[in-house]
Amino acid sequence: MTRRRLTPPRCVLHRGHAEDHDMGKYLIAWLLGVPLGVLVLFYLVTHLF
Repeated sequence: MTRRRLTPPRCVLHRGHAEDHDMGKYLIAWLLGVPLGVLVLFYLVTHLF
């Protein structure tokens, strides 16, 4: 008989963690005075290319 795994794989447990951390960096930059347009442009360049 095989044993069932009670916990999901690690990739399922930590889904979305990296995206939350990235958004936090952009929020901090915005609070420090970086213009929103610059942040949006930087986000698009780094995540699309």
